[in-house]
Amino acid sequence: MAHCWQAYAHSTSWAPSCLSADHCDYVYAGVVAEPTISELAVIVQNINRGARERKEGKIIQKANTEDVGMGLEFVYELMKEILSPQEQADIGLDMIVVEHTLCKFSRALNRKYIVL
Repeated sequence: MAHCWQAYAHSTSWAPSCLSADHCDYVYAGVVAEPTISELAVIVQNINRGARERKEGKIIQKANTEDVGMGLEFVYELMKEILSPQEQADIGLDMIVVEHTLCKFSRALNRKYIVL
């Protein structure tokens, strides 16, 4: 099985602010290994860095990789606590689902679909 990071490094179809659905399909099909929390943190940080660079014309580092990983892990544990085992199974709760959820939440905030 190929390593997740190899698929990320060679992918040409990454969405600007979220993990590529193609890459996730490779993970779920067993073609590549699921990313570790550390690897996912690096991927998320690099994707976000690119989005900020495109938006602002420069790179602004908001959080280090360790903080991103801790945040992903926190949200994952929170979702496990809040969702019933059946709901977790229904959505296939894993770190990729957490990343996608955060991406959609961020988009909803940015587009003012929800206001906190």
